[in-house]
Amino acid sequence: MRRVRRNVLGLLGLFLVVAVTFFAANLPNPSATATSSVTDTVIVRVVGKTPDVNINAPENGQAFVDPNCEIKIDYANVGTVTVELTYTDTSGVEHPPIMIATLNPDYEPGDETIPLNLDDYGHGEFLLKLTGIGKDGVKDTEMIRFSYTSIYTTLEEDPVTGRVYLNLYYPDSLVDKLDVYIYLGDELIVPPSPIRVNSPTHRIELNFDGFKTGDYRIKTVAYARGTGEIIGDDFEDYYYETAVVPDTGGFFRSGNISREDFIITGLIAFAAFGGIAIWIIAKGRKNNRLYSSRSGKNKNIRNHKKRK
Repeated sequence: MRRVRRNVLGLLGLFLVVAVTFFAANLPNPSATATSSVTDTVIVRVVGKTPDVNINAPENGQAFVDPNCEIKIDYANVGTVTVELTYTDTSGVEHPPIMIATLNPDYEPGDETIPLNLDDYGHGEFLLKLTGIGKDGVKDTEMIRFSYTSIYTTLEEDPVTGRVYLNLYYPDSLVDKLDVYIYLGDELIVPPSPIRVNSPTHRIELNFDGFKTGDYRIKTVAYARGTGEIIGDDFEDYYYETAVVPDTGGFFRSGNISREDFIITGLIAFAAFGGIAIWIIAKGRKNNRLYSSRSGKNKNIRNHKKRK
């Protein structure tokens, strides 16, 4: 009986193990069920290369005295390129932007030269804006400023001599003459008449000798050919420092005696005392010879008297 009972319990245990295993094997996977119930949509956006535009001419801050100007640009990875110009006249009035060129390179790299006659606008300041539009409306923008004037100047200092030169840029066909004024702060240093410039080289030397140390302003005024009217001016700032005499110190400080002065003075003194010394030695030798000759003569006289 016990043996039969043990067999029945063994069969029940085996059945239970099989049932649990079957149930576990067929149990739904929660993660699999969640995944199967949700449909995910992955969107992959293919972005094109970044648009790139550049202004190669004019240079930022460049000043023109000739009305003929060339705008040089290059571009890459853009479908559309726009070139826009904003003009501000000499009275300070800013005019509405003007679209001077529109290009459609269709994403092919390239470059372009756009001629511009500045006389169509007049003297003043210009803002040049270049815009390239790439894929999905991505933009690249570059801007520069330049000016159109009848006269502009630059200062140049020679690194060896220290001389200061004023370089003048103006159209000979438009400008008849120029006047240059030098100010120390607000004080006019070159009255009553300015420096009159009529140089074919468009370059003059400015002499600051005798000027005191300070911040100077050089003003150049241009007069129109034929009418003599003022048609433009330009300013340059220049800091001038007077030469400083080395401080030799000591007793000779007030005399500003340099090391070179001491060397030259020493050589002169050496030559002078050397000459005196040579003269004294030569004179001493001459006196010795004279004394010796006189002594011998007296001795002969004494001997002669004894022989008698």
